Amino acid sequence: ICTRNHDKAQSSEPPCRDDAMQNCSKGFKWPEIGTGADGIILPELPPVKCLEGLIGKCSKPFEKQLTQTDLKKSQNRLKLCTDYVKSALFPMLNPEDNLLDGISVTVYDSDGKEYAMKFKCWKNAHVLTEKWNDFVKNYPIGLRENTDWITVWIFRYSVKDKLGFAITSRRLPTDDLLRKSRTKSRQGKREKKVQ
Repeated sequence: ICTRNHDKAQSSEPPCRDDAMQNCSKGFKWPEIGTGADGIILPELPPVKCLEGLIGKCSKPFEKQLTQTDLKKSQNRLKLCTDYVKSALFPMLNPEDNLLDGISVTVYDSDGKEYAMKFKCWKNAHVLTEKWNDFVKNYPIGLRENTDWITVWIFRYSVKDKLGFAITSRRLPTDDLLRKSRTKSRQGKREKKVQ
């Protein structure tokens, strides 16, 4: 998954093997790029006022349900689904961009506040690191695990060719979705063993 040459990056894992996503129920379908978890079509450009006119090339947005580890202070990172990263980010990388060393990026929240972060590859995970805890702490409406879905746009500025991210969130009534899925799955396995 993580190679110096991002064009040759390949994964033998199933899509979205995130710590929470890998345990979801078979009945739940993770959103496609450009579509929200509830089926809405996401805006093509981030709804962040200060970015108007500054974005050159922009990826289609994708959503991710925030997990406990995304919000854990000791982690100080946001883990993104590899398939989403491959579809949205890889086409925007320049030959000199190196995910193993990390790419310095500016991340904007919904109010346009800027955070200097690094986007890099750790083993089999793509993460935003460094100032992620500050982003979480200062996010205008606060962020909650399982209930909050973040929308991520990856873009290149129109004037300078630097990479940037915009992240907004919305709260959906999915509070225990992942936990329930894991619990049902475990209960089903236990019932089969008992029989």
